[in-house]
Amino acid sequence: NVTAISVSPATAALAPTDTEQLTVTFTPTTPDNTTVTYTSSDETKATVNASGLITAVADGEATITATSADGGFTDTCVVTVATP
Repeated sequence: NVTAISVSPATAALAPTDTEQLTVTFTPTTPDNTTVTYTSSDETKATVNASGLITAVADGEATITATSADGGFTDTCVVTVATP
């Protein structure tokens, strides 16, 4: 059974249209169920797909949350989007 998850990177600074791939580490490292659901706190700033790929949309900040199907454990990545 999963007892915790950790998302990497914990923060990301992106320009609009840039992408960043999240990596989830499980505790223990080899659980039976590695299903994770990703959500964005503000999809007008950054979106995330089912495999954890973040796409920056517009200037601002969004928090991406990863939630494990086994146990409902969560961790986050704070995404800051800024036009260079």
